[in-house]
Amino acid sequence: MRIFDLVGRSVVAEGELVRAVLDRTVGSEHWTLQSDDPLEVFSSVLAAFLSGRKLTILDRFVEQSNLPERDLGSEPCDRSLRFEREAISTIEEILEGVSMNGSDGSITLLTSGTTGKPTVVEHGISTLLKGVKIGEDYQRKCWGLAFNPSHIAGIQVFLQAVWNDSDLVQLFGVDPHIAVQRIQDRRISHLSATPSYFRLLLPSLESVGPISGVQRVTCGGEKFDPILGERLKEFFPNARINNIYASTEGGTLLVSQSDRFRIPDSQARDFRVLDGRLQFRMQTSTNFLGREWYDSGDRVEVLQENPLEFRFIGREADNVSVGGYNVNVSAVEDVLLSHPAVAQGRVYARKNSLLGNVLVAEYVATKVDVSEKEMRAFFVERVEQHEVPRKIDKVDHLKLSRSGKIER
Repeated sequence: MRIFDLVGRSVVAEGELVRAVLDRTVGSEHWTLQSDDPLEVFSSVLAAFLSGRKLTILDRFVEQSNLPERDLGSEPCDRSLRFEREAISTIEEILEGVSMNGSDGSITLLTSGTTGKPTVVEHGISTLLKGVKIGEDYQRKCWGLAFNPSHIAGIQVFLQAVWNDSDLVQLFGVDPHIAVQRIQDRRISHLSATPSYFRLLLPSLESVGPISGVQRVTCGGEKFDPILGERLKEFFPNARINNIYASTEGGTLLVSQSDRFRIPDSQARDFRVLDGRLQFRMQTSTNFLGREWYDSGDRVEVLQENPLEFRFIGREADNVSVGGYNVNVSAVEDVLLSHPAVAQGRVYARKNSLLGNVLVAEYVATKVDVSEKEMRAFFVERVEQHEVPRKIDKVDHLKLSRSGKIER
């Protein structure tokens, strides 16, 4: 396995990754890493499971007030002596050691905090690996790392790559034109990112045309947009387009090839819809604050009861009051993104002393020229009057959050 295009070095070979893992298997039983450097994060993940230790991973921009309260420890961890360091010289030997010793190790992550202060969630190796596909069809591929390495999605992309002896190419935080060039030059076969990230790539993809080498494209972290899915199929004609539902709390949960999710019989007892929100059984090592069922905060439209089939509408937090009317910001944003003049867009609520909230829309334009008056008429034809954004601004760019999503 190799990791390409990291800051300060073009490639990390297997030997360097092995040495980094072994260096991190000694020290205190609990330790905290605050970094988004892939080599630091990924080698620490493997070291924690190899030595049976507890690792907390934090985004390097996390506020100190959000640090979890836990005993970080100061004494050397006896569990690190369960394996012979001298006997390990390859990634394959590390993975064998993780399989034997990893049950005691754990990774603690913070949720993104989209609905408030981030929450601490702890995962064992089994929950992190349950979404990893292993087999001949996945062996010796090349994955694009478009997620933050310190977040669960980035860690799962790494685990998918390392367990299948695949290469990894850094795309997170990279200029879109450079990212598209790397997809071509490094012959990336598997690409996983948020819909917002893919929209960011569209202008650069338009300048290079279809890329035939990509075999699989996975959208996750946000509500799937079927229109975006069709655009991605244009640029990656040989790729299967997947829509994945995952969370920091539950890991990888569901996969679909559209915006509709059907719960398979094998998982029928693990999902339910209550008061219009999706709930699922927790399977993390700490059972998430001791609760058996976790309310995802995601609102869904039930399409079929048995077997359960649904599509996501938006987050519960997306509902705001505008002049006494309940408005789903995500639904209004879907209308904005459906306009041919919009490459990227966001809709958010701004406090208003008279109405409680008003909606504001911002978008990055495509080559199609449109006036604000025409854009407003587009909304008037498709939404209720109280759902029409008070302001509609064309901007040069929209910044993604550290988790690769558009921030409202």
